[in-house]
Amino acid sequence: MSNFFSYIKIGIALTVSYVVVILFGNIFFIGNSPALRPRPDQYLALKINTKVGSLIASFQKNTSTITGEQYRQFMSSTAAKGMRQIAPGTYAATINGSNVQIVNMGEIPMREYTYTSGNGTVQKIRVGVNQPTPSQADIAAVAQKFNLFESSQK
Repeated sequence: MSNFFSYIKIGIALTVSYVVVILFGNIFFIGNSPALRPRPDQYLALKINTKVGSLIASFQKNTSTITGEQYRQFMSSTAAKGMRQIAPGTYAATINGSNVQIVNMGEIPMREYTYTSGNGTVQKIRVGVNQPTPSQADIAAVAQKFNLFESSQK
């Protein structure tokens, strides 16, 4: 009977060690290699901080859409002088403690494709110049997923 309890203890120890490795392996080891992470405590603190920060930010998102005239007024104001162009049509800055990002779709180079859905509606789709040409199947999958093209007329 004493051997039976020894086997139970060994089984429990193996199970607990397996669970610990699965849960904490990425904290102590780099990727799927035997190389140890140099500062696992800093890595763990960074992961926790990132998760908590993204959770808090998801509740604080405050976005708005502005019209063309509002965009022109803002871009001519002194606040917009600090805006930095990140990509064509995309600007960003920190103004009065707020992160401001502006995407001007008119400045982004696009290609236009015509798509005919299964029910016969014709839609035009704009895709960035550097993006690959979407296939009919890709467009149909996206249209179906997001319920696009339902209210369109022939």
